Amino acid sequence: MRRQATLLAAATVLSACGLSVVGAEDADTDGSPPGADASSGQVPRDATTGDAADAAATDAGSCQLVFADDFSAGLAKWTTYGGVESVEYDGNRVAEIVSGYYGAHRGAAAGMFFFPSVLRTGFIAEFRYHVRSTHNTGDGLTFTWLTSVDKDWLGIYAVPGRGLGLTPGVTGYSFAFDAVKNADPRDITAPSYGLLQLEADEEDEPGDYDWHVAQTSATPFGPLYDTLRKVRVVVGEGKVSAFVVNDANAIPVFSDVPIDTYDPIAAIGFTASTGAARATFSVDDVKVWLPTCPPATFAPF
Repeated sequence: MRRQATLLAAATVLSACGLSVVGAEDADTDGSPPGADASSGQVPRDATTGDAADAAATDAGSCQLVFADDFSAGLAKWTTYGGVESVEYDGNRVAEIVSGYYGAHRGAAAGMFFFPSVLRTGFIAEFRYHVRSTHNTGDGLTFTWLTSVDKDWLGIYAVPGRGLGLTPGVTGYSFAFDAVKNADPRDITAPSYGLLQLEADEEDEPGDYDWHVAQTSATPFGPLYDTLRKVRVVVGEGKVSAFVVNDANAIPVFSDVPIDTYDPIAAIGFTASTGAARATFSVDDVKVWLPTCPPATFAPF
C-alpha cells in the first residue's frame, strides 16, 4: 500500500469528490477503483463508424474505468490530426502531439481524441504530459473535452500558436498548459495553467477571444519542462477541479470552478501547438473513469 502526504487544500477538495488521499487503499490491479466494475479498458464503439452510442446522457451507475491507453500499441484508439505520432521516449511509448525539433514544425497544430460510447456529463481523467524545451517553449498543450463536434470537421483549420491546436466551431472546455503570453486571449502570464471555454462562433478562432474561465501561473507547481507531470481533472455537477502531482503530493491547481456540465461529453482528448517558439509536447498513460467516481489512490510516479 502506497501512502502519500497531501496538502490540506488538496485533501479537502478530493474528499468532496469522494476521494481518499492520505492512507487510501490501493486501486485494484486492473486499474479500477476498489469495488468497481471494470470490465474493459475501453468501451466498444461501432466498428464501422466509431461513433458514440445514441443514448441519453446519464451519470448513474457504477464507477468504471472506460478508457485506458499507455500507447504500447500505438494510436489505434484515437482519432488524430496534424501529424500526431507514437514514439519511444525514455524507454516508454508516448503520443507525441507536436514535435518542435524541426523548422517545418513552426506554426503546427495537432490533436487526438476518443469518442465515449456511453454519453456522460462528467468524468475523471488522469494522464501524464511532457514538454521538451527544444527551441524555446511554445506554444502549449491542452486536455480537452468537447460537447459538440463533427468527426469529419475535427482538426480542420486547427489553430496553431495561441490557438493551442484547437479546432474552430466546437464547444467544450480545456485544461491548458500555456507557455507563451499572448495578448488576444488575454493571457495574464506565462507559463500558466488555464481553464478555457471553447465557443462555436465561426467568426472567432480559438485564441482570438478571451476564453479563460480561470488561469494562474504554472511556476509554483514544480518543474514545467523536460520532466513528466501527472494531472488529474475532475468534471461533474457543474464544476471542474484540476490537480498536478509534485513529489507525490496532489496539489490543487483549480478547485470547484463553476462550468456548464449540462450537455453530454462527445469527445475527450489532447491538442498542442507551436508558433515562432516551439517545444515538443507528449502525453502518456491516459485513464478515464465514468461517471465521476475515481480510483481510491492518486499514485505517484
